[in-house]
Amino acid sequence: MKVSSSYPIIEQRVLAEAPKRGPFGFGGRGRADGDLPRVDAHQVLVFRVDGRFVLDNGYRGLRDEQVVNASHVSLVDMTRNTPVMVELAIPSAEAGEFTVQVQFLCTVQDAETVVRDGHEATIALLGYLRSHHRIFELGLDHPLTAINTVRRDVKAQIEAYTELKPPNIPGMTIAMASVEVLTPGELVELHRTLRGHQHGHTVELTRAAHETERDRVRTENDQALDQMRADYQRLTEEQQMRFEQQRLLYERQRQELEQALDRQRQLSEQGLARQARAFAQEETAEVYASIGTDPLKAALFAHSKGELTTRELQGELEAAKEREQAEQETLRQEAREDVRRAEELDQADRRYALGVRLDVLKEVARHGHLDEIHVDVERLIGRLVDESAGNGRYGVSGGPVPTTVTAAQAPEEVAELPRAASAEFADDVREEDGD
Repeated sequence: MKVSSSYPIIEQRVLAEAPKRGPFGFGGRGRADGDLPRVDAHQVLVFRVDGRFVLDNGYRGLRDEQVVNASHVSLVDMTRNTPVMVELAIPSAEAGEFTVQVQFLCTVQDAETVVRDGHEATIALLGYLRSHHRIFELGLDHPLTAINTVRRDVKAQIEAYTELKPPNIPGMTIAMASVEVLTPGELVELHRTLRGHQHGHTVELTRAAHETERDRVRTENDQALDQMRADYQRLTEEQQMRFEQQRLLYERQRQELEQALDRQRQLSEQGLARQARAFAQEETAEVYASIGTDPLKAALFAHSKGELTTRELQGELEAAKEREQAEQETLRQEAREDVRRAEELDQADRRYALGVRLDVLKEVARHGHLDEIHVDVERLIGRLVDESAGNGRYGVSGGPVPTTVTAAQAPEEVAELPRAASAEFADDVREEDGD
């Protein structure tokens, strides 16, 4: 903070008699704006009116009676703890001097008293310090180079002095803030020269040490570089060998992995194929269990799967109906054929039985035993006729054939059988008699 050289009274003016205002000078007396100093927020005006000092806190106007009648005006700084610097020189043991700077913190409490006494803080505080003669004796025993010792002594002395005898300016409160002993100019120059020489010497030493260190570091770096090259070469060869080993190992592992994956893939494909076959078999079995060999059901199943259109399904249904009709007709024909074959077999059996009877009769007649047995020719012919009728050769519309038939009633074909048999019997008998 910059402090005015005239503190605490910043400005003072002598006021002329206030003129009358208004047209033709018939108005009341008053001050103009330029008659009074400009007032900041931390400042006040003190007017001298008839030997008295009147404070203006900002409420008095330019036509105020005290303002109009005032002969002097003072502008006072009311800032709290305003720093005020006081500087004095004390002698040393040499030709030079020590410069002491003491800073005080000042606050105006009574502006009228300050203006009435007219004190300037810097001058009053300098006189306050000079009144303590012991301060000027503190540097006599010390050269300029003992500045630090002097600083301690002066600071302790001034602090003790302000405690025992505080500074007193009427209308103000004052407190010491700091004490500083400046380094003398000769000492500054001396130290500057010494620092220059020391710096030059340090630079030379640093340069020499740097060059020595640089040579040493360069030698060590060269050796380290050679070692690093050798190590790098060795490591490179080892790394190449390890890399080749790793590559071979990787190739082997990759081949083994591919083989394992191929085996696993084959097993998976085989398993999937087995599952697919099993599923197909199960599905086929289910379809067969539900459809069987029925083509109509097969067509309906294909239509439900979307494999047949409605038109194709209709064709399949019609074809199935035609096949069913053809199968029924075939069954009827097979039934008629079975009946016919059964009749033929029955007829063959009857003919075989008739042949056997005739053979027996012939054998009996050939041996001449015909006279020994009673043969009812009429009955035999009747049975032959019955056998022939049973084969469906005689009778009308499958009606019954008479069981008693004479030789005259039998058909010509049937009648010829006993006659032929009788002729054969007679020839056999004659042959036996001739014997």
